Amino acid sequence: MFLAKFFLYFRDDLSEDQYSQLGKICDEIISNNLSSKSVVAQDFLHISRYSPAMAEAYIGIHKKNVLTFFIHTSREVFRSMFHLIKYFFKSVTFQNINVSSHEKKPNYLIISHYTGDESNLNYTDSYFGEVIKELNKSKCKIVVAYINHTNHKPKVQLESGQKNIILPINSINLSKLFEIYKESFFSLFEFNQIDDSAISKRLSVKARFNLFSPNVVRSKIIANHVKRLVTELSPKYVMTTYEGYAWEKLCFSLARESMPSIKCIAYQHAPIFKYQHAIRRGIGGGYDPDIILTSGDFPKSQLLKCESLRGSKILLLGSGRALPESLILNKNNTNINTCLVVPEGEITECEILFGFALECARKIKNVNFIWRFPPRVDLAMLQNLSTDFENLAKNITISTSSLASDINASNYVLYRGSSVVIQAVLSGSNPIYFMQNNELSMDPLFSYQENKRIASDALEFEGQIQDGKSVSEELKAHCKNIYSNININILKGLI
Repeated sequence: MFLAKFFLYFRDDLSEDQYSQLGKICDEIISNNLSSKSVVAQDFLHISRYSPAMAEAYIGIHKKNVLTFFIHTSREVFRSMFHLIKYFFKSVTFQNINVSSHEKKPNYLIISHYTGDESNLNYTDSYFGEVIKELNKSKCKIVVAYINHTNHKPKVQLESGQKNIILPINSINLSKLFEIYKESFFSLFEFNQIDDSAISKRLSVKARFNLFSPNVVRSKIIANHVKRLVTELSPKYVMTTYEGYAWEKLCFSLARESMPSIKCIAYQHAPIFKYQHAIRRGIGGGYDPDIILTSGDFPKSQLLKCESLRGSKILLLGSGRALPESLILNKNNTNINTCLVVPEGEITECEILFGFALECARKIKNVNFIWRFPPRVDLAMLQNLSTDFENLAKNITISTSSLASDINASNYVLYRGSSVVIQAVLSGSNPIYFMQNNELSMDPLFSYQENKRIASDALEFEGQIQDGKSVSEELKAHCKNIYSNININILKGLI
C-alpha cells in the first residue's frame, strides 16, 4: 500500500488536450507496428476511458522532469521480471483445457468474464447472461468460455444446463509461453519508434519496455486459449465484450489465423463515456470486429459517428440491464433522505467516492447513506488505505442487500463512473455526480448535461439534497436509450 500511495504522488492529472494527444500518438505507434502482436497487446496504447486509475499508466509522460518517468518505467521492468518467474513455474504444471465434450461447430463461441467469489452458489453473468439464456431458449448452439478474474476456480454451475469453459488466464504450456516471450524479444529490435516530440519519444520508450509486461503476456495467453478453442470447436462466430482492451483485438486476430472464415463480434455492454478513445476507433490489420453489437440506441448513435469503425457493421442488440416499463417510476420525497453510494470496482475509485461520502455523512446528519461495495473490494481494504475509514458515521450502512433493494430504499444515488446510476435513475433516484477538481468527466450520463447533478464538495452535495426535485422525464428517456430490451433476433438472424 505504501508503494501505491508513493506513485500516486507522481500521477499526472490529464487535461482534455493531453488525453486527445495520447490517443493520437498511441494510435500512430500501433499503426507503425501493426505486424507486432506484442505491441498491439499493450493496453496502455489503447487509450481507455478516463479515470484517475487510467491516468496512472501515463505517469511522467507530460512532465518536463524525466525522473518521474524513469522511476515509473523502472518499476514496470521489475514487475515484468517478477511475473516472468511466476509464469514459468505455472507453465511447468499446466494442463490444456479438455473440450472434447463440448459442442462442435457451435453457432457462437462467447468469451465472457467470471468475477464471483468462492462462496457463490449461483453466478449471474452480468455481461452475456441474458443473451446466453435467450440463445439457449432458441436452441442455438453455443459454447461459453469464462475469463476467470479471481484467484479460485469456480465450483458452481454458471448457467443451468450449459457446459462452460474456464480460461486459465495466468498460465499456458511452456512451449506457448516461450513463443510469447520470443515474439516480444524480436519486437524489441523491430520496433518502429516515433520521434516527433518528447511525448512521442517517451511513449515509444515505454512501449518498448512494456513488451514483456505481465499485461501483455496475459493478453496473449487469453488470445492463445481462444485460438485453441476456435481450432478445436470451429464456431461460426466468436463474440467478446467490447471495452477497448488489447486482448479483445488479439482474440479476433488469432481466431482469424486459426479459421479465416470465422466472423468476429464485439458487444458493447457498458455505457459509452465522453472520454473513451479505444472503442471509438478501429486499427485495421485483422484486429477489428466484423460486427459491433450495442446495448441501446444512444451508444449505437455514438459509434455510428466514428469514421474508423466504418469497416464494422453496427447493430442494436440491447441489454439485460434494461428495466421493464413497470419498474420505471417516480419516488415520493420522504422526510428522511437516503443516498446510495455506488463506486466502480477499482480500489482507488472506492477510496475517492466513499471518502467523499464519509465527509458528507459527518457534516450532514439528516441524510442516511448506503454504501454498496463492488466485488473484490471491502471495508477492510479501505481501512488499510486510510485510517479515516476506521470510524464510520452512524448514518452510514454497509449494504448486504440486493442492488434492487438498495435502489428501492434510496431517493438519491451518489456516483462517478458506475453504470448503476442508469438503473437508479429509471427507478426514480436523483443522481448526484461527484467530480474532483482538475479531472475529466467520468459521468456515464455525460451527454445529458445538468450542472445541478454535479457536486465537488459537501456543501454542493447538501444543496442538491435540499433542492429535493424529482428525476426529469427527459433524463429518464435518455437512460432508456442507453439500455434497450434484448432483441435476440439480431443474433438468430446472423445464422
